[in-house]
Amino acid sequence: MCSHVRPTSQPGYARQATMPLRIPKSRPSYRSDFRQLAPLLGCVFIAMIGFGIALVVLPVYTERIHGLAGVGPGLVAFHLGVLTSVYALAQLIAGPAVGRLGDRIGRRPLMLLGLAGAGVTQVAFAFTSSLWLLYGLRVGGGIAASLLTVGATAAIADYTTEGTRARGMAWFGTAASLGVIAGPILGSVLGQIGSSSSTGVRFDGYTLPFVAAGAMALAAFAAAWFLVPESLVGLQPDVGPRVALWRSMARSPLLGLVAGSQFGLALFEGTFVLYAGGRYGFSSSQTAAAFVVCGAVMGVLQAAVVGPTGRILSERSQAAGGFVLMAVGLGGLTVVRSFTVVLIAVAILALGTAFVVPNLAAMVATDSGGRFGEALGLKSSATSLGQFLGPLIGGTLLAWAQTSPYVLAATLMLALATALRRARPREPRIEPSSSSTAVDAG
Repeated sequence: MCSHVRPTSQPGYARQATMPLRIPKSRPSYRSDFRQLAPLLGCVFIAMIGFGIALVVLPVYTERIHGLAGVGPGLVAFHLGVLTSVYALAQLIAGPAVGRLGDRIGRRPLMLLGLAGAGVTQVAFAFTSSLWLLYGLRVGGGIAASLLTVGATAAIADYTTEGTRARGMAWFGTAASLGVIAGPILGSVLGQIGSSSSTGVRFDGYTLPFVAAGAMALAAFAAAWFLVPESLVGLQPDVGPRVALWRSMARSPLLGLVAGSQFGLALFEGTFVLYAGGRYGFSSSQTAAAFVVCGAVMGVLQAAVVGPTGRILSERSQAAGGFVLMAVGLGGLTVVRSFTVVLIAVAILALGTAFVVPNLAAMVATDSGGRFGEALGLKSSATSLGQFLGPLIGGTLLAWAQTSPYVLAATLMLALATALRRARPREPRIEPSSSSTAVDAG
């Protein structure tokens, strides 16, 4: 049993720093390899398949919504936009509270609540036609997503050390991205199925994808119940005073960098269909191919490149280089026209994102002084803020000048790269070095 003692000077452990680690007997013996993260990442992958399924069905769900019957297409588009936005808005608001709760009660309860909430809200969404209830379910789904994301990333932070944390976050990004890629494929297949029920309950191309999404989340809940243990053991992080971590994170540029990176990516995702159709004359299959390339590069390369590159470059250098790559990809979309070259530009954007996202997540966790849950909850809110503002501002600019959203996003990415390189490096932090709590995520 490890008896390592955290130094009294480390932030976040002021009240318990002189106490030895207490590892319960029920705690499994974790070896230092990636296999110990596999059950958690598998649950994230399954849940994200369900999320991806919903993405392709929501835009065609309007004929089931009684409140939108007979209204004009402009109002329908408005409500669909808000239904999409409130999901991210709920994550933005819930993130800090969820993270702080995770530091109090543990990571496993957050993940289980998130998976159960995602399952219930998705199934209920399938059989509800009330517009206002749909809004409520989308808010509930956003809170569930926040619970799952913050719980899972905090658990990865628990099980990794400062040297392996970026790789662990990259594996999380890979699991989530691959699930989101697989989801729309399955959703498209289920969306072609006609009604097959004589009981008065419609099981068709509108309901089946949401039912499948809910079933995926509930299956992941069952798997997590048996396979994912609690990671917050031994010394518990000091959970107060709350304002201390807020002030510490406010003095750091990291949350702004997180929001900015997600703003750039979400701007691309939210405007590319209209932009590619108007500027390049791309068909729906061509724009879909671009999204597949983007998701595949982010999904595969996050784990493939961050680990090996981390042996050469610091997290800060990797993230700064990633911002430059994002700027090149976004800026390239304003000057190229060939379908093949557009795909290359999208791949460069995705590669940059693969460097930025996990390294910023690792830096946020490491700068938290051990209060991983609360810090990653703040990061979740910053992520959601960028995802909320990106399509909103991008769509407005697109209506004004066709290339302006991408010029703005590319300029912002270069500014963020510069800010990150000029920011003062953080002080080294001392963390536990027990093989029972640290996992090599490589």
